[in-house]
Amino acid sequence: MFNELTNSCSEFYKCDCQDVFFDVLSSELNLEGVVYFFNNSLPQVVQAIEKHFWPVENALKIASGSQRLDLSIGNVLRKKYQANWREISHTIINKKFCEQQMQKIQQVLAIADNESEEINGQIIDFISKFGEIALKMMISDPPLIFDFR
Repeated sequence: MFNELTNSCSEFYKCDCQDVFFDVLSSELNLEGVVYFFNNSLPQVVQAIEKHFWPVENALKIASGSQRLDLSIGNVLRKKYQANWREISHTIINKKFCEQQMQKIQQVLAIADNESEEINGQIIDFISKFGEIALKMMISDPPLIFDFR
């Protein structure tokens, strides 16, 4: 999974980030708008993923009376998450979630006056692709941290 993740991250930075920057953002926005876009798309995806896993991990911590999950429990969970990552991804980063994030961004930035289906589609696709990569990073062994800040 690590090699696949490395390739996905490289492709995401090389293609998706640059495409969204040059095709969507740079022609419409100043630097403040570009920063707003990335600051209000990436963290929300990571928070949604963390929120999805929090109930299980919190319940296990409470049940075990520990503030940290035992390494073996964490490994078992991670392997289960890895085996089902596509289903998990479709649950968390679904079309509705991506559209909601796009709408929140467009309410502020109004790229192409929020009337271009193509641009809205590119934003949705960007959020979806980032969500898949962020999920894979969180469930990798060892977990990788996406320093989006």
